[in-house]
Amino acid sequence: MVLNNEDEVKRHVRFIDFWHHLRLRDQNRHPLRRFYASSPVVAEFLLISTVTFCFFTCESIIHYNIGKNGGLGKGFVFPSGKELGSLLGTMVAFSLGSTLTISGMKQW
Repeated sequence: MVLNNEDEVKRHVRFIDFWHHLRLRDQNRHPLRRFYASSPVVAEFLLISTVTFCFFTCESIIHYNIGKNGGLGKGFVFPSGKELGSLLGTMVAFSLGSTLTISGMKQW
């Protein structure tokens, strides 16, 4: 971007200052940011665990369908009852294990 005269430069600087002010004003209002600031270790642990759990759960449901139907192109079945509990329990255990491993490696 080429600013040709002094008025354009001043308008551009005011525009940038305005958005910078809004970003700074609102950044401490977000509840997750306040929680992270008050207890970063717990917040990071929860963040890593939740993301890992979500990805592992999606992957396990895909693998469940591959095993149940012999492939993905033959329909999608969501596990029910005991099978779902077993899958979710396994995902919680491995998500926590993954999170503890990541946290331990960061400290090492």
